[in-house]
Amino acid sequence: MYIHNDFACYGELEVIENCIIDIDKGIFLKHKKQMNFSNYIFAFRRLEALTTVLNCSQQFVGIDDGERFGEFIRLIGACYITILRGLLPKAMFNDEEFNDDDLKKLNKISQQLPNFKQVIKQALILGRDILSIGDIRSAYVNILHAIYCKWSMVIDKIRVDLKEKPHKKDETLWEALKYAAEIKKTAYRESYNFMKEFDLYSKNNPGLGGHSHDLRKWPKAKKALYAFDNIEDENDDSFWFRL
Repeated sequence: MYIHNDFACYGELEVIENCIIDIDKGIFLKHKKQMNFSNYIFAFRRLEALTTVLNCSQQFVGIDDGERFGEFIRLIGACYITILRGLLPKAMFNDEEFNDDDLKKLNKISQQLPNFKQVIKQALILGRDILSIGDIRSAYVNILHAIYCKWSMVIDKIRVDLKEKPHKKDETLWEALKYAAEIKKTAYRESYNFMKEFDLYSKNNPGLGGHSHDLRKWPKAKKALYAFDNIEDENDDSFWFRL
């Protein structure tokens, strides 16, 4: 059971962490002085890939470190919100009216990111499932809910009514939207700042993405501890307890 937990649960976590590292290094560190519209379009495409990986991952929620799991989910939430804040008009996040420039920008996004609404939909469903585990203190899905509803209204000319139960095929999304709407955006103290959350998570959990297990990066002294000569000379129990 413990071996399965280590390899299946933490193995999946490391795969997702590598997606996060890719977003950090490939986008935010590379363009930190000049993040423009094109960079955020590219960032959202990476976010779409992350959403796909999360959707295919079912074991990582079983890790035996609740504190790390909570930090990781807040990092995921910050990743979504940071990219969306840089990409979308401010009116998507408050009660302001959309001006002509806002509408032009949204139409441009819909052309360049045809899967935008589908990604937000999937993120909402995943968020509901993940946040329902234990006591994870994050409200990022509430912001995703607002974005989904406003996008539907402006781009698709559809008003989302949570009081009206939808057809069976849309029931999962409806439940996710209702769940997200019931969480107050200010319920928890969250920065929604990806770089800040990434730095915090990296410090608390060194060796992200399994890189601490990369034998090529081990110093010679550490490699020597696991050399074949040591296996032959030592008691079996003392050797394996060092792994």
